[in-house]
Amino acid sequence: MHRSVFASMGYLHRAMTGFAVLVFLVTTSALAQQPSDVACKLLQPAEIESALGGKTTNKPSGFTFNNRGEVLSSCSTEMTGYRAVTINLIQNLPVDGGLAIRRIVSEVARQEQWKVKGAQFAEKTVGNATCTMYGRPNVPDFTECKIPRGRAYVQVEVKVPEQKQMASMDVVAALVQKAYTRW
Repeated sequence: MHRSVFASMGYLHRAMTGFAVLVFLVTTSALAQQPSDVACKLLQPAEIESALGGKTTNKPSGFTFNNRGEVLSSCSTEMTGYRAVTINLIQNLPVDGGLAIRRIVSEVARQEQWKVKGAQFAEKTVGNATCTMYGRPNVPDFTECKIPRGRAYVQVEVKVPEQKQMASMDVVAALVQKAYTRW
């Protein structure tokens, strides 16, 4: 019961963006929020539209959380077809970015929610990107790819309302690779 409630409230989304992001969101009183276009400069709307097929329906908007030196820069835009695309840049982690990614994927892969009928969790390495595709019936579904650099990583996430609309891991990997080269 609790798992389905948390998943429907975006718990799964927060888990996949990493422990560092959870700390940022839980300890909001310790956070300094400020406008940021750091993550928004990593991909252009036309590139996202071309890769995913559709049109952005709003101007990308971003923010930065800085918690005692750990920094999350995020940029989101919405697309036709009820897609949301988010670019996250997580920096100054206490561990290597590659290790952080492996831990996040491993922890999420072990969750019981993937054992219910209709659930999907898949992982794939595409070039230097670690990609996951996950979802369950009646909750938003995600395709995410992450690439580490030092004690940081960049992530591109595509959220859709149902599994049949999920973006392929290869497409999202190409987007995160573009973002990585501009980082």
